[in-house]
Amino acid sequence: MSGIYGDLLKEALGKLSPPLATKIYPTPTITNTPRSTPSVEMVKKSIGIATFSFLYANPKFSRCINLLIKSQDLVNQFKGKIFIISSMLGKTEYSYIVAPAAKALEGILLLIALTKGMIKQLNIDNGVPIGGIYDNLNGKPALAKNFVLKGKDKRLVDSIYYDWGRYRNKVLHYDEDFFINSPKEAERCVNEIYETIKLAYQIFIGNPN
Repeated sequence: MSGIYGDLLKEALGKLSPPLATKIYPTPTITNTPRSTPSVEMVKKSIGIATFSFLYANPKFSRCINLLIKSQDLVNQFKGKIFIISSMLGKTEYSYIVAPAAKALEGILLLIALTKGMIKQLNIDNGVPIGGIYDNLNGKPALAKNFVLKGKDKRLVDSIYYDWGRYRNKVLHYDEDFFINSPKEAERCVNEIYETIKLAYQIFIGNPN
């Protein structure tokens, strides 16, 4: 992420506040969490324990944790290995490493929208579009901007929507001009998704640590 959104993201993540003056949503107490593995611990560290718990405590969205762990498992499989970028057509594609995490990003954005009252479960069941919540439509600010916590920069919603569109559309749909040509590049994309998930939790729910 670069430009104004990149700067805003760095500023936001660099100022993870001490306990908020008002706790909007207490961190849920959860049991039977996934057994500790390097991938599980990396996901917890990357998105924050509170974000991890927020997802895991919601039965319809806890699968997002498994998706993040799957991407991290794939990243870990390539750690320390040397790859020659080659294939029958001259391009090796590693989008499959990023795809589970991209799907998880969409899941947490829907869970946040449901938790904050932006939409109802009925809307989700009928396939509510993310763009209808987080995008600026018809010259009007995105609906989600009305639910950003006091003191948080509403422009960060634009950054979150941009990252969702880039990874959901580019990674999960076929685009002949877009490809991830190395495991290292895939790891960078997964890490960016972690940051976006952490940021979304921070500006809508509370401190992700």
